[in-house]
Amino acid sequence: MNATENTTAIAAQRASLKVLTQSLRPKITAGEFKTVNDALLASYATAKHTIFTTYEGWVKAGKVVKKNSRPFLIWGRPVERTDEYGKSYTYFPVRYLYSNAQVVDQKQS
Repeated sequence: MNATENTTAIAAQRASLKVLTQSLRPKITAGEFKTVNDALLASYATAKHTIFTTYEGWVKAGKVVKKNSRPFLIWGRPVERTDEYGKSYTYFPVRYLYSNAQVVDQKQS
């Protein structure tokens, strides 16, 4: 995947995450969830997908993410950047999580 394709893929992921976030906004505003990411994780949770963590988190836990597993998307911590004109801006990057149903023990892989 080249840089242009990667940028396009990330933009598509951000767009879909924005749509999902907006659909959950009423529940967040009503106080059902403390944070946007809590609402996102609750929307992803099923009987099968109960624990979510990063790829690195699963590796530290002695697990391997199964090949072709699609990540669950949440918002990362805000990042401050400066554009080419010297203007500062803040954005929220997309973070990738995998569930307990998407991993196996390292010994089994």
